Amino acid sequence: MLKKYHQEDYIGEYIITNTTFSNGKKHESREWVDVSVTNELHNKVAHVIGNGESRSNFKLKSLAEVHGGLLAKKMGQTYGCNAVYRDFSPDFLILNNSIIAQEFADRFPNNTTTAFTYTKNILQNIGKYHLIPYNIKLCAGATAAYLACFHGHKTIYLLGFDNQKDAGTNNNIYAGTTAYSSKQSNISDSVFIRDLNQVMSTYDDVEFVRIVKFENTIVPDMWKWRDNFRQIDYRHYISECDIGVSLNYLK
Repeated sequence: MLKKYHQEDYIGEYIITNTTFSNGKKHESREWVDVSVTNELHNKVAHVIGNGESRSNFKLKSLAEVHGGLLAKKMGQTYGCNAVYRDFSPDFLILNNSIIAQEFADRFPNNTTTAFTYTKNILQNIGKYHLIPYNIKLCAGATAAYLACFHGHKTIYLLGFDNQKDAGTNNNIYAGTTAYSSKQSNISDSVFIRDLNQVMSTYDDVEFVRIVKFENTIVPDMWKWRDNFRQIDYRHYISECDIGVSLNYLK
């Protein structure tokens, strides 16, 4: 079960670098990993970018521009999932897909994104990744939300967290591209729903705001009765976050 971890309590951790078996016993080599990222200079607002199709008409670059009313007070940090880096450079990127993690490492496209992944990907690409604190194993969207909570954000906007609305359809912007199933694949959303619910339940002092194409979009039963969850459409999101004139930020 996920615990309420925060960066101020984190001092680093041991990772397993090698595992061998001898005389029927398992032997593990471990190495200490110090804290490599400290993220304290923020306004407690985060935008976590999933890859559901509902965000296809929203200009992600608007989240990297100076905006947010007086002194950009609503300007938040961005957390992205896997292949989003192909189109946008978030402040923090979660890579839990080994194929995309290798793709990112090979291209290493920019120095503006701080990328987090699991031990295996770190050991294969020394110097390019940071360890997900406590090596938490959740789906990418929930892991990104967890990291935002870990960093101390108190309002988290969730873009592209659509789940799978129709059987036989892969509701993912990158469906059919490298490391993603085809558009016609039958993808279950039960893990996505459960993992994010676990994060919302653990960090009950954080408000989670799901951004949807239509405000009456069905909410999973696990989420709908949570006191720290609500959902709004993209136009209300743009207004609430003082991003700018709606028509300028919708494609």
